[in-house]
Amino acid sequence: MAGLLKPPNKETPLNDWIKTLKENGELLTIDKEVDSYLEIAHISYLEMKKENPKAILFTNVVNKKNSLRHKTPVLTNIFGSEKKCKLIFGGEFESIAQKIDGFLKFKKPKTIKEKIAKLKEILALRFVLPQKVSN
Repeated sequence: MAGLLKPPNKETPLNDWIKTLKENGELLTIDKEVDSYLEIAHISYLEMKKENPKAILFTNVVNKKNSLRHKTPVLTNIFGSEKKCKLIFGGEFESIAQKIDGFLKFKKPKTIKEKIAKLKEILALRFVLPQKVSN
């Protein structure tokens, strides 16, 4: 198993995730022309229905309706299996899953100590949103 990665940021770009997925046989690369309108979603959906779904890198993306050719490849299904999540997040995977579960089953804090702890958790969410990075 290749090295475990942190979420993409300036130090760990998405290319590192792609490389790790490829090295571990968890990435399909589709170089054939695919339409960004519904075709990518359909192919990704069909892959997710398989027993061992792979992440998919579409390298030749077009929008036939508007006669556009996209320069940027599209990566889908990156979190489509527990194996891929463990590759990317490493040992932190279980703790991340527990945190998400805690947010989904939110219980109103009762004491000041609980409120402060919950506030810290909520403030940590500011790092969850995607960020633009330059190469």
